[in-house]
Amino acid sequence: MALWTVARYPSGEWDTGGKPTDPDYAECEVFQVYANHRDDALALGKAARKSKVAKEKRLAKKAQAQG
Repeated sequence: MALWTVARYPSGEWDTGGKPTDPDYAECEVFQVYANHRDDALALGKAARKSKVAKEKRLAKKAQAQG
């Protein structure tokens, strides 16, 4: 299993490879996942983003309810 860098560009396209600090990824959401193959890494990166977005929505809703 290898550590993959998975990036989502502002346009919604996904890419793998490179380092998280790669200048090409400056405007991207970047995730690092362990996977055996590129397709698996992309799927795990998309899942990680989905979890991140859901968590951000929950926190925003909670803050709005408290505020």
